[in-house]
Order: sequence, then structure tokens, then C-alpha cells
Amino acid sequence: MARRLEAAVMLVIVLNVLVLMLDSVADIHRPHGRLLSIVFIAVEHPK
Repeated sequence: MARRLEAAVMLVIVLNVLVLMLDSVADIHRPHGRLLSIVFIAVEHPK
């Protein structure tokens, strides 16, 4: 169970890093990049 949780956390972190990287690269080309990272942050830190 703990291993599965660790894998899920790692996956979320990796996805978040990828989205942030894509966001900074495609900021000029794609205005939806910011929205994506906001969605990822909201998913990572639910209220």
C-alpha cells in the first residue's frame, strides 16, 4: 500500500514538473499552459 502511494506521489510530481516545463516553453504559443498548471496545482493540493 505504501509503495503504491509513493508511486502515485512520484507520478504527480513528475507530471507537475512536465507541465511546468511545457508551460514555460509554450507560454508564448499556448495560452492554455497556465490553466493546465493551475489545474495540476489544484489536483495536487485539494482544499
